Amino acid sequence: LIAAAQALDFRDFRFGKGRDGNPEGLRRALELLHAPSAVYLGDSVDDCRAARAAGLPFIGVIPPRHRNKTLLRETFVNMDVPTILDDVNQIREYLHAQR
Repeated sequence: LIAAAQALDFRDFRFGKGRDGNPEGLRRALELLHAPSAVYLGDSVDDCRAARAAGLPFIGVIPPRHRNKTLLRETFVNMDVPTILDDVNQIREYLHAQR
């Protein structure tokens, strides 16, 4: 799936204008990849909203260089994000623990 995703052009995932958290790009990605489901990793409120609007589980990621890590973490907690990683590189460890 990752190899297929790398072959796609980012322009295939244009989001709708004027609406935060628009799931259009996520739905298009699933369609192009012929993926029945996915998990979306994101580092913003809009990413979370888009994932939820697309019906996808969301994993929040706190970027190491984010200017206000505490606020972003609190925001994800308040949005009931069940999984929050401190670094996207933790995803492999997280997924192995879910098996």
